[in-house]
Amino acid sequence: GTAAPDPAAEEFCGQMTTAFTELQGTLGAATPEEVAGRLPEVVTTLEQVEAPAEIAGDWGALVDGLRRLADTTGALDLGTPEGRQAYSDAEARIGAELGPAQSALTDYVVANCGLTSTAPPS
Repeated sequence: GTAAPDPAAEEFCGQMTTAFTELQGTLGAATPEEVAGRLPEVVTTLEQVEAPAEIAGDWGALVDGLRRLADTTGALDLGTPEGRQAYSDAEARIGAELGPAQSALTDYVVANCGLTSTAPPS
């Protein structure tokens, strides 16, 4: 027989899929300015997702990293080459810090959500 799906996992998978779709749309925006304008909204959406206990730490790390990116981006002048470079550097640095959490979340999603991958593009 097959085990019944975990209701907490099912709820998380649904919320997270919606949130990541929004995140991918935001990060895929045409310009850093557009990303900067939309990132705080996405962070708010992600903060509302209830992660199951086994991955709550990784989820928290991901949300925190995106919050830091949103805060950093909000302080930059993305209309200048220097501002765009600083954004690119911050995105790369925070993305690297989040690698282990993203891997753990991807593994959880593949195991529990019936999806192949939900990692946002980096």
